[in-house]
Amino acid sequence: MTRPVTGVGSLPHNDPAEAARFVAGTATVPYLPQLPNLDPEEGMLLQWGDGLCGSGRGPGGLGLAAGAKPGDRARAFVGGTAVLDLLEPGTRRVKTQATGPLTLAAALAAGGFRGDPRPCLADGLAERIAGHLELLAARLPGTEVTLILDEPALAVPGSIPGGAGGTGVLADLIAGFGAGIHCCGDADWDAVARLRPAALSVDTASLGPRFADAAPSIAEALSDGTRMIWGAVPVSSPPLPSVGALVGRVRRAEGVLVLAGADLAALEAAWVTPACGLAGLTEDQAAAVAARVIEVAEALG
Repeated sequence: MTRPVTGVGSLPHNDPAEAARFVAGTATVPYLPQLPNLDPEEGMLLQWGDGLCGSGRGPGGLGLAAGAKPGDRARAFVGGTAVLDLLEPGTRRVKTQATGPLTLAAALAAGGFRGDPRPCLADGLAERIAGHLELLAARLPGTEVTLILDEPALAVPGSIPGGAGGTGVLADLIAGFGAGIHCCGDADWDAVARLRPAALSVDTASLGPRFADAAPSIAEALSDGTRMIWGAVPVSSPPLPSVGALVGRVRRAEGVLVLAGADLAALEAAWVTPACGLAGLTEDQAAAVAARVIEVAEALG
């Protein structure tokens, strides 16, 4: 049985219908893509943070700026809507993502926000996620929705305020929405695993000593129902690494977890993705990465 294949988030397409067809043709678990090249509001920071904590679109349409006017929120989910329009009733499951509170807090600070953003993020981000999930439930009744919180800030030293004990808003969102976590860097995986996310979406090429050190905590999380999502293919232009080399990375990571006590059946339920979003590539390059992801999933069985 081939491992399920999905995407991380962003795509390079400017045409929402083409992006939707790309998702349909390259993922066995459809996902709602972000199209930042179509509109800045589709970028991960603006899509979820524009208008929160008194901040709006930053100069040049990049990032968040304190006191700036929010952009057109109607343009924030065009890519995802195109996929929803394409999906048939009875779709078994779909994957979506939201930018996590730690990453939004870092973006707010970079944009001039002063003070502690956690209170306004706790309310504002939770409200937006709840509305998003309600929309999906209305559009796709009975479909299983996997929500992943995108947290690249977890790979930045000191990104968790107060250390591992400063994950309050993130922990609340994980518990409240049954969310998983994606980080394409070498995060504090022990702290992340202890939050018991529904899924851990990782870049296999970036896994280092912190992943090995956290293996017992990750193994315990897998026993409690966390799913691994292996970001097995780098987001780069050709030539891509061989299927054998990419499968080897996944097998080595699995071996680390098995030695720490992870259940093999839980690992066999893992999904496969690109390492991160594809918006920085050309459409042809994105297609090559997606094709290699399918090959790796088939080789993993």
